[in-house]
Parts: sequence; C-alpha cells; structure tokens
Amino acid sequence: MTRGFTRCLAVLAVLAATPLAAQRVERISDQATAFDTPLPYLTGGRVTPTAEGPRMGPVTRQWPATYFETAFAGESAGFRIGPGEVHLRITIDDAPPITLLRPAPGLYRIDRLAPGAHSLRIDVLNESIAGPTTFGGFLLGEGAFPLPLRHRRQQIEFIGDSHTLGYGNTSLTRQCTPEEVWLTTDTARGIAPRVAHRFGADYQVIAISGRGVVRNYAGKSGATIPEAYPYGLFDQGEPATGGRWSPQAVVVGLGTNDFSTTLASGEKWPDRDALYRDFEASYVQFVRDLRSRHPHAQIIVWVTDSAYGEVVEAAPLAEALSAGDDRLAFITVSGLALNGCDYHPSLADNAIVADAIAVAIAQSGVFASTHSPAAPVTPPAPASPAATPLTP
Repeated sequence: MTRGFTRCLAVLAVLAATPLAAQRVERISDQATAFDTPLPYLTGGRVTPTAEGPRMGPVTRQWPATYFETAFAGESAGFRIGPGEVHLRITIDDAPPITLLRPAPGLYRIDRLAPGAHSLRIDVLNESIAGPTTFGGFLLGEGAFPLPLRHRRQQIEFIGDSHTLGYGNTSLTRQCTPEEVWLTTDTARGIAPRVAHRFGADYQVIAISGRGVVRNYAGKSGATIPEAYPYGLFDQGEPATGGRWSPQAVVVGLGTNDFSTTLASGEKWPDRDALYRDFEASYVQFVRDLRSRHPHAQIIVWVTDSAYGEVVEAAPLAEALSAGDDRLAFITVSGLALNGCDYHPSLADNAIVADAIAVAIAQSGVFASTHSPAAPVTPPAPASPAATPLTP
C-alpha cells in the first residue's frame, strides 16, 4: 500500500467522523440569481395576498400566529422578508429551530442541507400592533425542486386578546418593559398551536392585546375585537378573505379587558352593572354573528376567574351565549399563576388553558378521528436551547 493511498484513507476517515455543518440562514444580495424560481407554500393564520397566484408570491399579515410551510428536494432554498419588525422562528425538518430577530428586509438563503427531501416552516412569534408586515415567499435553490403540499383537513379558529396570543408568555418575570414584552411573546408556543397540534389542525389567531368586547383595557381607544374581527388588517380597510378557511371549531376567549380596570369618568357606562349588561348583549350578538359565519362549527367560549371574577360571577353569561345553540360549550379555567409579563399567562398557564379547550373540542366530536383528550397538549415547535438567534 503506497504512502499516498494511506494518507487518502486517513483523510476519508476524518471526513467520515466529522459531522455535517449546521444548517445556515443568512441574508444575501437581493440580486442573487441562484434563487429566482418561486416555491409554492401554504399559509396559516389570516393573511392578505399582495399578488395573484396559489401562494407563490408575497402576502401581507398583521394578525398574530402567522406561519408559512413548504417542502422541497435539494440542498438549499430561499425566502424574502419585507419591511416591518418581526421575530421569526425557522424550522427545517426536525433540526433545532433558528430564530431571526428583527431581520432586515431582503433575500435570505438556507443552505448546508443534506441532499434529499426537506420540510420548511417559518412562524411569526410576535404581535404586530404597530403595522402590517410582508412575507415575500419561498424560492428554490439551484438544482432543487418542489414537493407536493397537503392542506390539513382540520381547522380551528381562536378569537381573543393578549391571553390568546401569548403576551409575554416566555418571560421569567412579571415586570417587563415594552421591549421585553415584545421579545418574550411567543404565539407559536401559546394556546392556539398547542390545541391545534393536538388535533393535527391548521389554526388562525384573531386577537389583539388590550382589546375587549365593548371596552378596551383602561378604556383606551381602538377597535374592539368584534369591530376588528371582519378585516384582513387592523386598518379595517378590506374585509378578510375566507378562501379555504372553514373551521370545524371556533374558540373564543374575551372579557378580561372589559373588566380588569375601573371605569373612569367620561366613559359611557355609569357603573359596572351597565358595563356588564352592554358586555353580555354585545358578546351574545358577536357569538351569533360567528354562528352565522360558521354555521356548522363547534363554538367554545372560555373565561378565566382572573378578571375579578366578574365575567364568571355576573349574570348567566353561559346560558345567554348558548341559548338555542346546541353546538356551543362554555368552560371556565381556574388555577392560572399568571407569571408572564404584566401578570399574563405563562407557558405553563397556556398549557392549562389548552388542555381544557382540547377536552371540550374532543367531547364535541368534531374531530372524531383524533386520539384521547387525556393526552398532553404540546406545541408544534418548542424552543430549543440549541436555537440560533440571528440579528442581521
């Protein structure tokens, strides 16, 4: 055996023992020609398309919990991000997720992938009250080709406020600055994805922090949830387009902001009793509107006992909401520690609420093929200590 051949075998042995380089996400030149073929993708959450076509181009989004999914065969792919502040989690196959914190607009490359088939998902983690943002779509890398995509048959819609969207749910303290709230809000680990993952469902989250049924937190201005609900963006310019969206279950959790602060002078309700009467009548009408919009869906209304107990203890809200509707369930969730930012539900609290909702959905029979409701509810993409934060 020659010395050169022996050296070659040694090099091959070292290469075989060396792990593949970690998957990489990086911003590249917008004019890069290696990524010029659109890659079809599916969207989750409420979005407004900004181009015609089967989700090949950009979409505008502002409601929380938006996610984008695609599949391809190859060693690289790309995606575009438009202007606006976002906190993204990128999950490739079963690898630890990669986070992009306030990425600059532009073209991004995902490479160092093993040859073969890959799944790719991007979740928007933050709330976007300040304004809409744009996702520019996925792109094929050199030599890659798209793989078939399959819509999930099950769909669940979640309507609520900061509790529903996971406001500050990953925080280790209740005292948070606005920046810390933004950084610790992770809707992709909140109530909605936990329940949806339990049933293998797609989900939409129609929620805005601080908004109520008739009264916003501390009486502040802004559209209430029933007022904002019909629209694609918070400017209430264009109605949301339904498309394929026809949820079998609709989960509603409202009322905390209506009652969690005292009435101030100048508000239109003379006392708490008047506020509650308005709240109940408006909530009933909103749920009836939802029933007209989704005539065959199971509607689940949930409340906590944390808003001074008023939502639960005042007039028979459950009876009023469910009157004449045999596909509506009303559940009360107790025992929340509220250790998140500003006394909001933590991840542990999210799990408690998600479990209660999952049991109610399972009992309704709308997803009869799913497994036992006693199984733990887990989010689809939990954070990992190995996640790599990037701030381009």
